[in-house]
Amino acid sequence: MGVFNKINQRSGLVVGFIAIGLLLFLLGNEFFGPNSILFRNQNNVGEINGTSIDGVEYQNTVANQEAEYQIQSGKGVTESERQYIQQQAWNKLIYKYVYVDEFKDLGLTITEDEKFDMVQGNFIHSYIKSAFGGDQQGFNKSAVTNFLQNFDQVDQTTQMKWRLIEFQLDEVRLKEKFANLLKKSEYVTKAEAKKLYHAQSDKANVDFVFVPFSSIVDSTVEVSDGDIKEYISKHEEEYKVEAGRSLVYAVFDVTPTYKDSVVIKKEIEKLIVDFKQTDNDTTFIENNSNAAALPAYQTASQLPPSLSDRLNALQKDSVYGPYADGANFSLYKIIKVESDTNYSVRASHILLRAEAQTPEAKAAAKQKAQDVLNQIKGGANFADMAKQYGSDGTSTRGGDLGWFSKGQMVGAFEKACFASSTAGLLPNLVETEFGYHIIKITQPKTNKKFLIGTVVSTIEPSEETTDSIYTKADNFAATVKDTAAFNAEVLKLSVKGKVQKYDQKNVAPNDPGLSALQNARELIRWAYNDAELGQVSQVFTIDNKFVVAILTGERDKGTASVDDVREDVKRKVLMEKKGKTISEKLKGLSGSFADIAKNYGAQAQTGTASDVTMASGIVGSIGYDPLATGAVFGLKQGTASQPIVGENGVSLVKPVLVTLAPEATDYKTYSTQALSSRTNRVDYQSDEAMKFFADIEDERYRRY
Repeated sequence: MGVFNKINQRSGLVVGFIAIGLLLFLLGNEFFGPNSILFRNQNNVGEINGTSIDGVEYQNTVANQEAEYQIQSGKGVTESERQYIQQQAWNKLIYKYVYVDEFKDLGLTITEDEKFDMVQGNFIHSYIKSAFGGDQQGFNKSAVTNFLQNFDQVDQTTQMKWRLIEFQLDEVRLKEKFANLLKKSEYVTKAEAKKLYHAQSDKANVDFVFVPFSSIVDSTVEVSDGDIKEYISKHEEEYKVEAGRSLVYAVFDVTPTYKDSVVIKKEIEKLIVDFKQTDNDTTFIENNSNAAALPAYQTASQLPPSLSDRLNALQKDSVYGPYADGANFSLYKIIKVESDTNYSVRASHILLRAEAQTPEAKAAAKQKAQDVLNQIKGGANFADMAKQYGSDGTSTRGGDLGWFSKGQMVGAFEKACFASSTAGLLPNLVETEFGYHIIKITQPKTNKKFLIGTVVSTIEPSEETTDSIYTKADNFAATVKDTAAFNAEVLKLSVKGKVQKYDQKNVAPNDPGLSALQNARELIRWAYNDAELGQVSQVFTIDNKFVVAILTGERDKGTASVDDVREDVKRKVLMEKKGKTISEKLKGLSGSFADIAKNYGAQAQTGTASDVTMASGIVGSIGYDPLATGAVFGLKQGTASQPIVGENGVSLVKPVLVTLAPEATDYKTYSTQALSSRTNRVDYQSDEAMKFFADIEDERYRRY
């Protein structure tokens, strides 16, 4: 009976559990399914104008943009280009959910007649001109007509490009109509035009006293965090910030070792015999080179140094190399040797310049050059003399200019070099506008040209090297636990040249990369989605490097914190306090400006500015100071102002003579000028306003 009594006592609780279970069963999909109330927002990447943007829609838009890019460019999308395309896709969605509705409300449309006119009519759009011949002079309307008449015979890629142009044309024209609608709504009144006329034409001669902020040493002015907070609170709109994450990150470069280089060299050496014997050089290069390029003719001046240095020894069907060329080893095959119409020559020179453009200085330079030439004729080493006396960049390499063809050097120099048919020192100085040249022909002129085939092997880190560097990065990530340890360990490794440290403040959530890393989305997502302040990341592979980061700062969207803007605000508060100190001291002085400056001290400057205009905003040596300029034209002639705290210091101004421009009979020029200034800002300002009022929430960083 005891058991039944307990059940009876708790029957209400049991019924409650059953009721909850039934409710969850009935509403489970509504609350817990993939499209449930609780989870349906997890797939969203943001909100535009009150519309939630689903990840699927965003991905489809990105895919469409990538397809358009590939059609237009004819190539695949790189990672850095993908970041740009993703932003384009987001802009497309902004257009769809912000602009399209606005255009409908305004009644903006494009008629079929208008479309025809943009493509084949009297007002061809620039998009079409660009696709068919460029600017107005190069454009041929009949080319468009012929293209459209034979559209079915055009290849599919070209058809797709045309469809894209048609699709884009509608969007561009609607935006143009919208912008023109706004521009046509701009209006400048006669009073505004008259005001601009006088701002540019009224002139004043001004006496002034100026005390620069720099007259007070920064260290003597105390700026507290409280001062900074107060300034920010008074200027909140100036210090609105977006979300940001600050990172310190260590970059472990994955570079090939000497051992890797030796292995690559041995591999390319194995190709020499087959490369020499092959009859199909193009196919061989395509199959064996990391940088496939068709064989091409090169003159002596175009050859790589490894070949030009041995020009006379180059023989047909011979293979030379491998030569180290930066990050590659290269094999060169001489496929053909022919004669060219152009000649090349190789020379060295020693340039002696005149210290001044006077007859005496030129004579001295010429005499010095002749003395050096005589020493070389007497047996002195040319390269040593070039290093000692040469005055241009070739002196460090013994005067060597390498190979050059006609048209690359100044006239007199070129004539002397190509006039010689043998190698050796030219007996006479050559004068050019640069000075006096001592010339040595190191290889005489030749008109040989060579058909060169090149096989390139990139020197890349081996798997062993890559694994070794990854292990170092992984050990680093596991060892350091806080910012101090992170910085200390990076310092040790950087001394050994194994790692570089970077510090980046306030990375935005959708930034594509960091200062030293072009494609760092994965790391940025970690900083926003997974990391806690002070947390060290796992090892990321970015741009063929290994990266370990630590999150050093978090900034939320809203008003900036003291730490975010400390230096900027501190400078402004410093100027405010200096301005107040200087102003109070100036207020306590009287007399002429000369007396005030004398009594203030050596830091005060006096001066006169002529032809000051309101539009310029400049008052003599005070510099740009619109407050001081405004005071000049707001005071009665001969009346001194109170202290004015300006851009660079504190000033007292007194208009000595104000000349008002006579009234004009027509202010149209100024009306046009003012209207142009306004309409030039319409495109940017309207775009910013549309985005602002659409209340866009971009949360792509959570997933992409």
